[in-house]
Amino acid sequence: MYHANVLLKNIEILSALQQGIMTAAAIATKAGFRERVIERSLEQMLQQGILSRTGNDFKIEKNYLPKVTAALELTMSWITTNPESFYEIAKDTARIILTESYDKHNIENVILFGSALHSKNPRDIDLVILHSGRKLVEFSPSHYAEEGQTARYDAIVNPENTRLNAFEILLQLGYKTEPTKRVLKLIGERIQDLGCGESLSQETQSHIRKYYGEGKIYSKDEIPVDYDIYGVSAIFDVHVIHVGLLGDRKFAERMARKDIEDGFEKEERMGKKIDSIVSGYVSSRRTAIDSCNDPTFWHRILSTGKLYDKTESDFVIPIEDKYPGCLALFEQK
Repeated sequence: MYHANVLLKNIEILSALQQGIMTAAAIATKAGFRERVIERSLEQMLQQGILSRTGNDFKIEKNYLPKVTAALELTMSWITTNPESFYEIAKDTARIILTESYDKHNIENVILFGSALHSKNPRDIDLVILHSGRKLVEFSPSHYAEEGQTARYDAIVNPENTRLNAFEILLQLGYKTEPTKRVLKLIGERIQDLGCGESLSQETQSHIRKYYGEGKIYSKDEIPVDYDIYGVSAIFDVHVIHVGLLGDRKFAERMARKDIEDGFEKEERMGKKIDSIVSGYVSSRRTAIDSCNDPTFWHRILSTGKLYDKTESDFVIPIEDKYPGCLALFEQK
């Protein structure tokens, strides 16, 4: 999916530059990216001679313009064939996450943001899973980053970035009732017609035969869920955040009450326990903001994204409608 994303990004850049000379900032705005995201693509196309630059202005080289125009006409017809499909997949995915996830995760809602929500030519499906449980990470890069590393939550998942990919996060959601109806498997089956899954390598096939039986050919239904055979990480970019980070104190109160009921705390310590939990959310929220190359990342995706409405089966609810005042908590101070 990395190479597919680069290709689509370059197509958007060239499409923007068809309008004439533009600065990097103007190209980024027109193409729907942050400026730093397109820097490498611009440099590459400068080296290839496709683009030229005068000061801060970029343009398509005259001898390349007919080739670029022809290429865009062809490729745009491919990627705009069914632009609403990603949005429909996103709606079905939110429904699956909300109805099939393990109960103890306490999945509260799903936010859709990014190109699948705002663009006619979506590049992928960007989701934020909101939860109030203790089984999913609240927000803590240290759980997954090796010593001395920090997961960058606004960067693409790759060997240099230790953030969990969509496959690993959706795998954690488990299943509510039947092991065969795992959230990951149901979502994988929803996207299988896109053909993004990769064929299993000989090494992987050998591994499967070793642990799950020799001498047979496995169908997708029989292959263990630990393999991304449907290409989930190629289609989705998923983030997770605890609703406590959105400033909703009632979840801290619920957790404190549960500790008292379980005998871990005494009733008279209720207030101090709540304050301690809320303080932890404040610290995690600060970490969330600081763990991004772009300090406006969380504020931007929360403010531009939409919550899933189970009644409407659609992404229509602004985050502030559900968690008033949360956006101010993520503003860069």
